[in-house]
Amino acid sequence: MEEEYSRRNQQRPASASKPTIITVILLLFINTLALGFLLFLNVQASAKQKEQLNSIEKQVNQLEQAHVTTNQPAVSNNTEHNVPVRESSTQVSTTKESSSTTDDSSQTAQATIPSSEVPDQQTERSTEPAPTTYTVQQGDTLSVIAEKNKLSLQDLMLKNNLSDSTVYIGQVLSLN
Repeated sequence: MEEEYSRRNQQRPASASKPTIITVILLLFINTLALGFLLFLNVQASAKQKEQLNSIEKQVNQLEQAHVTTNQPAVSNNTEHNVPVRESSTQVSTTKESSSTTDDSSQTAQATIPSSEVPDQQTERSTEPAPTTYTVQQGDTLSVIAEKNKLSLQDLMLKNNLSDSTVYIGQVLSLN
């Protein structure tokens, strides 16, 4: 009987050893865990993106409602517009002219007045004749200047022969 057993063992095809089978099973298990973890991270990221999108949509809706109720474009106070400083001959001549004209001095005073008092000053200015020039201050953008003076951006660019909306501190813009 023992001889029969040994003869059958020799006739069997060579099978993989137990350690090799266990290694393959472990690798498959690790691979499954890794794929599950990646799927979990993907679902979390997708949920976070949906949350952010909903938050942005709420902010846009609030800004649109504020725009509709005030009939003014909503401007975020968190953004700061940087205007490049350019030294030019017009800037030097502008500083000499600004000491002799009252319009330029009122604009300089406006820059030092707190923003809470600016609307009152704007109502006072509406009774005065409209200024014919504007000197660019720090933080000004061409679109804001156009809006303050009830002009379109394109009109202001055409009146001043500007090819783009870049303005410089001290630059004098024609409003007529």
